[in-house]
Amino acid sequence: MPRVLPFARLKPELTRGAIEPVYLLVGEGSFCHDEAIRLLEAAAAAGPFSQDRLRGRESGLEALVDLASTYP
Repeated sequence: MPRVLPFARLKPELTRGAIEPVYLLVGEGSFCHDEAIRLLEAAAAAGPFSQDRLRGRESGLEALVDLASTYP
């Protein structure tokens, strides 16, 4: 079940290793988006994770579902 994770809780979650398979960043503030991406990239680099980045206006729902259901 998806859950809302406020930006203020993202870093502590990632620091303790609680990395979700998919993150959806929403809102107008580009600072929070850029910082969240930086934190997620750093967390992914520290473990055996693959990463793909999609932008809502450039990608459709089908591409997102395909990536989310693909094993690394």
